[in-house]
Amino acid sequence: VAFNAPISINLNAYIDAVPQTVAGGETLGGLPAFRDLIEREAVSVPIMDIGWGGGIGVARAVASLADAFRLPMAFHDCSGPVALAVCAHMAMHCRNVAEQEITRAFYYGWYEEMVSTLPPLENGRLSAPEGPGLGLALRPDFLARNDVHSRKSDGPAASLNKPFTQCDIHHQIADQGRSSGKH
Repeated sequence: VAFNAPISINLNAYIDAVPQTVAGGETLGGLPAFRDLIEREAVSVPIMDIGWGGGIGVARAVASLADAFRLPMAFHDCSGPVALAVCAHMAMHCRNVAEQEITRAFYYGWYEEMVSTLPPLENGRLSAPEGPGLGLALRPDFLARNDVHSRKSDGPAASLNKPFTQCDIHHQIADQGRSSGKH
């Protein structure tokens, strides 16, 4: 059983009553929230969204904490193809990651519109893309769209001659019957 919402029920009572593996936590943020979830034995498989939960450093700490409690870990996908690539790399790095969630409709849909390549998915297994960095790049045709707004940073990355582009995507494709909010 996976909970895809903030956990507000008495999960300890649920776990005692239902002999199934319970996975959850993808809407939590920060190590303390996951520590509480794991120490209370509220889930059998913590699920973390790396983008929402605090980033790569927190994801590594949560995976290590879960591993210390001998729990498998899973990463959540709903934040876009770059976040999925980060998850794929982290899943390969952390020894206790049991699964990587993907949203097939996004993976085979709008994710392909945004990046040069996706993490390979073969026979139900996702792997990290090969190549420098995360192994993918934002597509130039995507960045040129009129519904994509980008800003270039003048921060530390600019001083390294490596421009950083942050995209705020207002992605509405009415003719295809799908839309999403700000990504």
